[in-house]
Amino acid sequence: MTRAFPGVSWEQSQNLITEVFDSPDTLERLCQVSGSKLEF
Repeated sequence: MTRAFPGVSWEQSQNLITEVFDSPDTLERLCQVSGSKLEF
């Protein structure tokens, strides 16, 4: 999300997830499959 929305805080980017993904679950699944993680 940092790359998609540079200059936007993580808290603010939480509200923008559906601008990039169809749902927050999609982002979470992509992170799991890629071996990455969501950092809060």
